[in-house]
Amino acid sequence: KTCKLPFQPTIIYPIGYDSLPSHAAIGDFNKDNHQDLVVAFYGTNSIGIFFGYGNGTFTDQVTYSTGFMSLPCWVAVTDFNNDTVLDIAVANYGTHSIGVFLGLSNGNFTNQITFSLGSSRPLSLVIGDFNNDHQSDIAVANAGTSDIAILLGLNNGSFYIETIIDMGFDSVPCSLVAVDFNNDNQIDLAVVDNSINTLNILLGNGLGTFVNHKYSTGSDSHPSSLVVGDFNNDNILDVIVANSGTMNIGVFLGYRNGSFTNMITYPTGLDSSPQFIVT
Repeated sequence: KTCKLPFQPTIIYPIGYDSLPSHAAIGDFNKDNHQDLVVAFYGTNSIGIFFGYGNGTFTDQVTYSTGFMSLPCWVAVTDFNNDTVLDIAVANYGTHSIGVFLGLSNGNFTNQITFSLGSSRPLSLVIGDFNNDHQSDIAVANAGTSDIAILLGLNNGSFYIETIIDMGFDSVPCSLVAVDFNNDNQIDLAVVDNSINTLNILLGNGLGTFVNHKYSTGSDSHPSSLVVGDFNNDNILDVIVANSGTMNIGVFLGYRNGSFTNMITYPTGLDSSPQFIVT
């Protein structure tokens, strides 16, 4: 039996030739109580802001440069400088940097402020308070240096690198989530590694440092993204990964101490190669 879900006709918004959108995030950037959209454009080295009308439609984009050959591949949104206005962080793969656009109250943004990560090749980032100072910090998954960089935030929208977590030889950490897995009121990280086929659970101590626990996602699975939620209704967080190499999703059921079961897989179909997963 087929369940047909009704949808409104697709609305297409022009984004420019060869823009190659790579990631998006939502937030109310102009304080009109409507959700807006920010998109990273890998091909045109920019981000685009689409302001929402509250009815599912958006304005045409307003663009901001992320720099020549920056190749932005991930965006995240929060208030970094405590002015009650949302800001944007961008992972710039091409220039080995994190870019921060500080928001203004009218929906505009400052020019990008960059923070160098050496030869890192950042693929994604996530925001959390990793050292319990009530400031937003950034964790970055770096493919070029096979590590996770923890950038601790100051209250003015600037950052400094506090910790580098080595993920192992030839690793390619590509997607990460920040939550509290073991109920100690400290933020932890979950990271999938596309090269060595692992889910990494990094348990935080509230000082900006972590202990890594690895779980196999299977030979040649090449996990590409992950999502966290309580999928078996036991009030404990679980993790699901998208395994692009073995054409399945893998479910890791959580225990209250931050450990997980072995992976349970569900096929996604021949040649499906799942790249991204959301709930």
